[in-house]
Amino acid sequence: ILGGVSRTPSVTAPSGSRSVNTYGASWGTDFQYEFIRNVTLGTINNTSVGSQYTDYYNSQNASVTRGSQYTLSITIDPAQDGNQEFIYAWFDWNNDATFDTSTEQVIINQNTGVAGPHSVNITIPSNANLGKTRFRITNKWGSYPAPTGSFTYGEVEDYAITIEKQSGMTYVSNSVLQTTKPIAVNSSNQ
Repeated sequence: ILGGVSRTPSVTAPSGSRSVNTYGASWGTDFQYEFIRNVTLGTINNTSVGSQYTDYYNSQNASVTRGSQYTLSITIDPAQDGNQEFIYAWFDWNNDATFDTSTEQVIINQNTGVAGPHSVNITIPSNANLGKTRFRITNKWGSYPAPTGSFTYGEVEDYAITIEKQSGMTYVSNSVLQTTKPIAVNSSNQ
């Protein structure tokens, strides 16, 4: 019984308790003067017009590979009163529905008043959980943002990445060097 409702186990969830990944909410209450204009990462290239919070998790997804590096670029519409925009990202590498500020936080820019784009290189951890996970972008005016909670000025957007494992093949060279004598048909190769 869950929430007063009886549940029947299924083939995909035969027994035991199940949890649903729910992320802590985050939003800016006033986005009129500072908001996110564009987010680019891999195949994501999303331009938006600003809101308190927008969840693009189901519509904007980039496939990435463990151990590979990608450029994350953010363009904002900054306030006109100085260099007080803070742009941060959080990637849920272990897919536990929390954004760890010590291992999953990326500082894109701080104390800026420039629209950008603001770019950083992101290396996908070699131990990141495989599959689809969430990442969050926050543009906040006046101080460092947290991955959850509300704040007065700015905007929050959530996106998805699908983490894939590295292939077993490694590119070494496009040339071949023969180090032994050629073998002829019907030859003893002396």
